[in-house]
Amino acid sequence: MNPGAKPIQLSSLHPHIPARIHQLTDQNPISSRLAALGLLPGSIVSITHIAPLGDPIAIQIEKRQIALRRSEAQLLLVQPQLDD
Repeated sequence: MNPGAKPIQLSSLHPHIPARIHQLTDQNPISSRLAALGLLPGSIVSITHIAPLGDPIAIQIEKRQIALRRSEAQLLLVQPQLDD
């Protein structure tokens, strides 16, 4: 775990790297939808697949797979959880 890691957009995370959601960067209907899907601060997520043209991306949260548009993933700031 790397607690001092600077938060990055979920869309910038490399596949299969676990990350803890730090915050949603905007309060709008899309961020409300993301929260309803369980994408809340403290949750652990990872990118599992990226479409050939980069959009959409599939993420794993708990035991669920969710597809997000890249623009939606940019609303989530995450901290990569790298082993020291």
